[in-house]
Amino acid sequence: METGGDAHDDRALDDSAAMGGSVASRLAVLDRAISDLGADALIPADADEAAQWLGDLEVAHRRLRAVMLGLVAEIDRAGLHRVDGHTSAKAMVRHICGVSSREAGRRVDAIRAVSDLPSVGDAFAAGEIGVEQVELLGRVAANPRVNPTMPEWEEAFVADATSLSFRRFSQQLRMWERVIDADGLDPDRCQKRRGAKMSNDHDGGWDLVARFGSTQGLAANEAVDRAVEAEWEADWAEARAIHGDQATAAHLARTDAQRRADALARLIAAGAAAEGVTPAGFTHLIVWSAETYEAMLRHVAGADVDLDPSTFRCTTIDGEAVDPVDAIANSLVNGFRRVVIDADGVVIDAGEKRFFTGVLRDLVRVASDGRCVWPGCEVPASRCETDHVVDHARRGPTSTRNGAPLCGFHNRWKQKGHRLTRGPGHTWSLGRGGTTPTSPDDDPP
Repeated sequence: METGGDAHDDRALDDSAAMGGSVASRLAVLDRAISDLGADALIPADADEAAQWLGDLEVAHRRLRAVMLGLVAEIDRAGLHRVDGHTSAKAMVRHICGVSSREAGRRVDAIRAVSDLPSVGDAFAAGEIGVEQVELLGRVAANPRVNPTMPEWEEAFVADATSLSFRRFSQQLRMWERVIDADGLDPDRCQKRRGAKMSNDHDGGWDLVARFGSTQGLAANEAVDRAVEAEWEADWAEARAIHGDQATAAHLARTDAQRRADALARLIAAGAAAEGVTPAGFTHLIVWSAETYEAMLRHVAGADVDLDPSTFRCTTIDGEAVDPVDAIANSLVNGFRRVVIDADGVVIDAGEKRFFTGVLRDLVRVASDGRCVWPGCEVPASRCETDHVVDHARRGPTSTRNGAPLCGFHNRWKQKGHRLTRGPGHTWSLGRGGTTPTSPDDDPP
């Protein structure tokens, strides 16, 4: 790819030599090269040149990712993530790089592939293997039943990764994993792989992904099917009441998917009530910004309102989005507890005041924007402890402004001399002090 000619290359090399060839100087040269490349309009003359440039940039991307993996591996080996209280190298990557937990996990998974399979590592460093291929190899390498066998096949893995499409490579590798894993097949494997996860889709709705054991799944599926049938009967009865003998499936109030979701929610609610999971008088906290709540009150009164994205907030205490139209109606009938906060995240409307238990504990958690306030920590506020920012022994008041949700690990870490300071909005800054842990015993359980 031509981006400035030999003069640019010579200048970059001269600059690197002049600065001593340190990591910082090499990164500076890299930064300048990327800036120069971005300054030139990448307008290929034809499809061949476009393909060439695209391939060259992909190789550069792979090689840079390989360098980053080496850095993350060293951070993990030396325990450098512990200096600022990160519970793992993954947590440090998530915080410093500003990526999701899933993406941080992929990067850490890839370390296993390049460390356990040297040929894969060499090919990745040369840009011959894609990032996704290496991450997939890392996830397979995490399987303890196939990991010992992988070095015998690494040359085949490299050949497939460099010659096959990712889709085909993924199919081949997963098929290999199943075949190799068959000798050590656990009769309870299906049961061990069960799991479930609910996640907010950022528009107020929720997604549920679940995997059950074989017989467990059969029983759950039968229960859901019966509940769906009951929902259908209710819809059909309503349609018949309105349209009589002329009622058809088109008159049903809900789709099959909607009935299935409602049936599952009803089963979960009934099970929670039967097991005593949901205590009597239980209310959900809905957190509003003052501007949003006032706007929605005007909306209920019939006024046309425009919500301001810069001040909008309608969430759970863990920061999960809640639909404001549903939430405003619930707040007026107390099905949910309303909490209104100002621009600094301080509660200004919420009812009676208590110590850091019950209501006040939940209100303090609101100020965290849904997570432990320690920079880089992703533990949900609902699973955190609530403590004073300025210790009570130092005359710190028991108030929402002086409270902060901290996970158990970071609440203890605070006692090592680190200082948390509330900034504008929901921001928190960390002042380092005290001792630096050097033992794995300092890690959270």
